[in-house]
Amino acid sequence: MPSPTLLPRKEFFRPSDEVDKTNESPKPWVKVEMSDGRHRKPRDSQILANCHWHIVSGLQLLLRVSDLNDLELLRREIGARIVIHDSHMLPFVDEYGVNVRPKDMTAVELSLSETQRLGKPWGNCEEEGKTMYNGDPYSILGCEKYCGYKHMTERCNCTMRHFLRGSVLNRLKAPYPFCNITDDNMKECVSEVTENIEGKTECNCKPPCRETVYSYTVTSSELNENYYKTVKAIRTLTLDAEGKKKYMNYSDAKLMVGVKVYYNTFQVSKYNEVASYSWETLVANIGGNLGFFMGLTLVTFLEITEFIWDFFSIACGQAPADNKVRKLSTTKPPEVNQLFSAKGEKTFSRRLSL
Repeated sequence: MPSPTLLPRKEFFRPSDEVDKTNESPKPWVKVEMSDGRHRKPRDSQILANCHWHIVSGLQLLLRVSDLNDLELLRREIGARIVIHDSHMLPFVDEYGVNVRPKDMTAVELSLSETQRLGKPWGNCEEEGKTMYNGDPYSILGCEKYCGYKHMTERCNCTMRHFLRGSVLNRLKAPYPFCNITDDNMKECVSEVTENIEGKTECNCKPPCRETVYSYTVTSSELNENYYKTVKAIRTLTLDAEGKKKYMNYSDAKLMVGVKVYYNTFQVSKYNEVASYSWETLVANIGGNLGFFMGLTLVTFLEITEFIWDFFSIACGQAPADNKVRKLSTTKPPEVNQLFSAKGEKTFSRRLSL
């Protein structure tokens, strides 16, 4: 294993910055929640990182999570819970986090994927750039939490802690108190609203049109605490006022938790939704089906159109200009015998005159 390097807090995310520049991948962020529910940021003396790549490098975080003198009966779990998320999204540690236990080095192998969804009229998603009611970036889980928070405050005039985030409490300063479940009336109201939220209430939370997802595989191995204690002792070796060697041990009173985060590959998987039927495809398919099943082609439609045009043109052309119906003459034409008799009389009179 390469020699560890102690980095200040501002340099902790330098490796992921380099990934972003060379491979166009978003920077992951690590948020840590302790076993007592408190969120904490690693301090300078708690971070050891190796500025290399692959499994022996990436981001490496070392934490001291529990004092041995504390009462273990007052804690449900001992360790930490971490979540890896996009730097532009809210961290939901309780829902998306991973538990890491003391005396283990937990390796988190990351793979990055991007999803591009279609908006209207083919799909229903939230456009990029939309924010939540408190200014935080939009997410489905954040929308669902706000929906539950809204229904709870409207019905019970109080809220539950799991409907709020730390950033929401700091920015919003909600006037609603937390629901007191020791009160029977309030407890009944909370139970009813919770049941409605889970089964009946529609929150209309749409997926974002563009989403970055970090998929990870977690493995762990035993952490060699003596190695890190020795490194810490060597790095803090100093001389006191009397010239004697003085160093600070890494601490035997706290348990160590190690987390290593790295990309398994620099390849980014992209998923794009494509419309199954565009308008051009729809018209082409309709024409193809009509031609196949009914024998109708474009020439047929042109001939039908021409026939209709000629029919109306001829009908309109024969109609009188004044739109009046002419009355036919009722005088009978002379009969054939009468014509021949008149003609014979004329001939006979001519012969007599001669």
